[in-house]
Amino acid sequence: MNNLSLQNPVFEKEIDVQNYTLDILSRCSACGIIPEEKLYKIRSGLNSEFTETAEQFTKRASSSVSRKKAELLYSSVLYRSDVYLLSLRSVNKAVEALKALPIEMILKEGQQIILSMYDENVHIFQEARKNRLNVPCHEYNETMGKAFDDYFRNYSARFDARNCCNSIDYPLLNIPAYEIKWQGVMFIHEYYTGLMLENKFCKLFDESEMKYLLECYGRTYGCNYGALLFNIAEVLLNNVFASAVLEKPFGLVITENDVTEFENMCRQLSEESLNRMISDAFVAYQPNINDNNMYHYLEKHIPIFSKEITVRLENNSNLNNYLTIYR
Repeated sequence: MNNLSLQNPVFEKEIDVQNYTLDILSRCSACGIIPEEKLYKIRSGLNSEFTETAEQFTKRASSSVSRKKAELLYSSVLYRSDVYLLSLRSVNKAVEALKALPIEMILKEGQQIILSMYDENVHIFQEARKNRLNVPCHEYNETMGKAFDDYFRNYSARFDARNCCNSIDYPLLNIPAYEIKWQGVMFIHEYYTGLMLENKFCKLFDESEMKYLLECYGRTYGCNYGALLFNIAEVLLNNVFASAVLEKPFGLVITENDVTEFENMCRQLSEESLNRMISDAFVAYQPNINDNNMYHYLEKHIPIFSKEITVRLENNSNLNNYLTIYR
């Protein structure tokens, strides 16, 4: 009964990370993995912490709050538990923690992680801001200014911990912001870590060269690139991957002849072979990137890039509106 992974081989994948504690407790209750007496203590501990949090919210004037506010406060209590259990990086370890530790200790540890991540997020944002791009892209500039300021000023680890207190529309490389599965400080940490690495990547290139490439990208869609919602690093990286395969020096410049040559090299390859070819070629640029975290972050785009190339070539589409040609 103790080895969850042997009993339920897909257990880890099925857990809802946005409802982590309750989902684990529900499954453990159904399977008899955690004794009913312990489950009762956990629920009682969560309820006691909710009552205390509600009294703090009303400044001890009352423990009675509106239903909507009660849901936010109880969710904040659960978020402390979620954050701690997620930090263990294993459902098995999370279950063992729930079985062995008092829920009060789990909540306290979770609160400390939240506060530490809040401080860490400030440093991550400051690093991202040091490499902020000078571009007329509204959504990008919002994330580098107002969005983080709203989070920093308004985030409440105690009373509304799951809410980031901001609105972010700018997509990261490989993922729109709304698809990031984390909440609260964990969302901010993942989002701005990605943006920090993307900013650093874009800063590897001459600013005028980067801006000209983005102007060419905008012209592909018949407008100023500042009016488009797109990921800046992706436009640059697509050209970098093609350059790597063509064994060109590290840079952004792709000509029409380059695109034709790249198409011819890729046309007869399977998606798997193309993926491997790009990965092998990209290694040559590792000294230019000179940052392992950034390199591995960029490397995650290779399967997406390979799939897009494969689909376009299978549909007999050229790559002139996927790779950005200097015109």
